[in-house]
Amino acid sequence: MIVADSSFVVEGLLNGQAEFEADRFLAPDLLIHEVSNALFVQHRILHRIPDGLPYLKRLFEAIASDSLILVPSSRELARETYEIASRTGAAVYDCVFIALALQNGMQLRTLDSMQTQIFEAEKRRHRTTAPSGSEEEARRD
Repeated sequence: MIVADSSFVVEGLLNGQAEFEADRFLAPDLLIHEVSNALFVQHRILHRIPDGLPYLKRLFEAIASDSLILVPSSRELARETYEIASRTGAAVYDCVFIALALQNGMQLRTLDSMQTQIFEAEKRRHRTTAPSGSEEEARRD
């Protein structure tokens, strides 16, 4: 299982990538809104698809079949997301995918090269700065 960014999911929905359909993915629940927005843009603004609803239906089918598992927001995920965004200057809504992947020890799939670079840097940072239990508890409060 890996964490899927919205860009990767949209690409999979639009192009029917076999890799997208053959694997299981984890994503923050924010993904629904980001994917919906991307489909809206593809339909109403770019006119690349005649209607976004069939793609949105496929997204919910993936969720119903547990091939795409949505993770609700949590205090810890929000905190780590904010810290990554603060360190890197990247958008919070991009960093939530990075934080989720790091928290679960998973790889991140994205089409955003900057997001990939940040993820790799944060992975290295996590390996070298993993706090002990008492330090981690103190940081949470």
